[in-house]
Parts: sequence; structure tokens; C-alpha cells
Amino acid sequence: MVPQPIHTSSQSKSLDRIVIRKFGLSGYELMRRAGEGAFGIFHHNWPQCQTIALLCGSGNNGGDGYVFAAAAVRSGIKVHVYRTSAPKSAESKRALDEYCAHGGEFNAVSGGIDFDQYDAFVDALFGIGLSRDIDGQLGEIIESVNMSGKPVMSLDIPSGLCSDTGSVRGCAVRSDITVTFISVKLGLLIGHAKDYVGALELDTLGIPPAAYDLVEAAATRVNEQELAGVVPQRKADAHKGSAGRVLIVGGNLTMQGAALMAGRAAYRTGAGLVSIAMQTDSTAIFASSAPEIRVFDLNHAEQLLHLFNDADVVGIGPGLGQGELAGELWDTAKENFPRLVVDADALNLLAKQPVKRQNWILTPHPGEAGRLLGVTTEEVQSNRFAAANEIADQFGGVCVLKGAGTLIASASGIWLCDRGNPGMATGGMGDILTGTICALWAQGMTAEQAARTGVWLHASAGDDCAAECGEIGMMATDLLPGIRTNLNRLINRATSERAN
Repeated sequence: MVPQPIHTSSQSKSLDRIVIRKFGLSGYELMRRAGEGAFGIFHHNWPQCQTIALLCGSGNNGGDGYVFAAAAVRSGIKVHVYRTSAPKSAESKRALDEYCAHGGEFNAVSGGIDFDQYDAFVDALFGIGLSRDIDGQLGEIIESVNMSGKPVMSLDIPSGLCSDTGSVRGCAVRSDITVTFISVKLGLLIGHAKDYVGALELDTLGIPPAAYDLVEAAATRVNEQELAGVVPQRKADAHKGSAGRVLIVGGNLTMQGAALMAGRAAYRTGAGLVSIAMQTDSTAIFASSAPEIRVFDLNHAEQLLHLFNDADVVGIGPGLGQGELAGELWDTAKENFPRLVVDADALNLLAKQPVKRQNWILTPHPGEAGRLLGVTTEEVQSNRFAAANEIADQFGGVCVLKGAGTLIASASGIWLCDRGNPGMATGGMGDILTGTICALWAQGMTAEQAARTGVWLHASAGDDCAAECGEIGMMATDLLPGIRTNLNRLINRATSERAN
């Protein structure tokens, strides 16, 4: 799989224009391919549907809907179009004329809809051009569609969902399937997108691959094939010292489990030697649950300097606390160790005294990101893309902004992982991710590679766990077997691809 670009609405529009001007595809031809392609996906998924209501706007998204409607009529399906107003573009008008030429019917949305008479609904109201909140009667109709219990498909993007931020503009269509055209839009993968997009299908409309090179993408979608090409390969003569040495600094007072989870995750991700430095004597806990981990009790920060000699990567923050000794440990680490993965309380300490450096990976959740930027959690969530970029710019290195649609941002660009699920919203998940990223970085990956591979392994393990046992009741340590399995699957795939 070629790395898949993700575009903002303005980039997507630029791509449309380039395809039309430079590659000889007319606007109507793209519209025809979009509508007919979407109908093919609809009919494949819901072949028993005999009556469809299409909600069409006045723009080109509505034109896609008219083409869809004509294709459905030709297939013998009863279709009725409800439109907000007459089409504005020549392409949309032509699409409406062809629909009517096949005996298609339409009414104004304002006249109301008898929802019971339809087997399914197709949303072609606004596309990526929405610039206002949806309310009033149209908002009521959308909510009725959402509550109908009938299959719903959206064309390009669910109406009401912001194509750049994934935020909801008043209300939005909850789709079972969203068919997006030419490129994936950023708002389909971040913010509230997972609650509205359903299964996401990309139809490139057969445009030349060279077109994508002419428009800068906002982000790149993390994909398994690319990761298999960079995943660490262990040599036949490897030993524990050469397989990656990880030191976790944290685990204060009642939070020893955070450091323990990070350490266990580092081992399950292939690290050869894992150590934990903590402020309390908890050796017994580790001896019984993870005897493979070396544990060092700290009384003063200078002790860390000796431990640094036996580490390739230091993960600091899980259960660290924010007391006096925690602050000294943080200062010692950031001033003396070259490669840090910074999480939890270390991020909060960083927010109090900001500093910029390039050789670290910051892993904030939205609340921690807000503290780093001096804004609210809600502001971070309203534009996660901008927040991730701003943290990478202000603090340097790599920023992993965790959440629905985790973003990996650095000076070289931004990647997005669309895996993961709500069941992962439990304590300790961030500690597991920290250990995973530490181990990958320690085994020879670049910081960017380690961050996006760690995020993918972590999210994929969460999805595997949910598929096997359900989302509810998932614990952070439940991910450990899946992280190991998926990492070895990447390694095996890379070995197989090299052999072929």
C-alpha cells in the first residue's frame, strides 16, 4: 500500500481543480464516477433495499446524489429525492436532468419526509463545503434520519461534520457507510468522526496517481505495509544488550503500577533489557509480577546519571508525580540524557517550565496537550491537527497527540492512525504506549518511526482485544499479547516481502 495522503477541504478542492485542468477529466465525469461508484457500494452492502430517500443539497455533493439516484432507478429501485434548493452548478443541473429523464421524482426537503416508507437514506446535502451550523427543520430531519434505524450512506462526508476538524456543526448525519471521493478528508478521521462516519470507503474515481504529487497533503495515514518496511529486525547473534535497553523513570507512591506497565510493554515490544528507577521501595511488587525487570530505588536525582550509562532510551513520566524529587529527576533526565519519551507527570512538569529540544517524543493526551499549550482541553479537541503541530513546533521533537485519531507530528510532517476504539479509554493505556515506543526507539528506529509504529501496534492490539472480548471491560495490560503478536506479524511480513 502506498502511503495514503489525507487532505483538508481546501487541499481537496485544489486536487479537484488540478484533475480537471491538467488531466482532462471534466467536472461532470468526476461527478458521474462518484455517484455511480457510490451506488455500487450501496447495492453491494444492502442488496435488499427497494426504496431509497436521497437528501440533496444545491452544490456538487447534491449532484453526486442525483447521479446516484439515476443509477438506482436504472437498477429498478424506487427512489425519491428531497432537495434543499435547485442545483447551482452546470454539472449538478445536468445530473438532475438525467435523473428526471429516467422518471425520477423530487420534492423540497421543507415539505417533510415520511420516513417509514423508505428502506434506506442517502445523504448528499453539504459535502465538504459546509460553512455554518445546521439547525431548524433541516436539523430535525437529520436527527429523524439518525433515529430511523434504517441504513444510511453519506457521500464524501456526513453532512454536518467539519471536513477539517471532525467537529459537529450543530448536528450531523450518523452514517453506516461514508464513501469519500478522490482523497480521504482529515475530518473523517479525527474529532467526533468515529461517531458519524461508520465504515469509510475511498473511491479515487480513477484519477491519475501523479495528481496526488501536485497537492501537499495535510497528513499521511499510518499503514501496515509502510511499518513493515521499517520495523526492527533482530540479528541471529543478538543478545540482550544489543536488542535495546530501556529505562523507565516513574512509579512514585501509589503509582508504581504505571511504571510496571510501561516496563512490561517495553519487553513485549522486543526490548532486550528493561529497568525501572522509582522513588519508593517496591521491589516486591516487581519480583512477583515482572521478575525480568530490574528495579532501582532512588533517593536523589544524581543516581540517575549512573543508570543512564546502561540505557538506549529513557521513558519518563508514568507515575512520576510532581513533588520535589520528581522535579529533580525530570531536570536531570532532560538535561543529561539524549533520547527521552516524555509522558504523564513529566509532561505536566514540562508545561510549567517549557523547553525545546529535538531528540524526544512527547505523548500527551488532550488534557496534557492543553496544559502544554496554555489552552483548554476543549480547544485542543476542537482542532487536534493544529494542536499536534503547535506542540511539535513549540517543544521540538515528535508529538504523539493521543485520542480518537492519534496524530504523530514532527518537523517532517504529520501522520494519523485511525485504529483504536472507545474501550481503550481506561487507566494505564498511556503507560503501555510509552513502553512500546521506548522499546522500538531503543531497537534502532528513528523517533518518528518508533512513534508511529508504537501507536499502530498499541491501537491494533486494542482493536484485536475488542474484537475478541468486546470493548467494555478492557484493561491496559490486555493489550500486551496483541502488541507482541502484531509486532511479529509486521516482522514476518517484512521478511516475506524481502524474500519475494
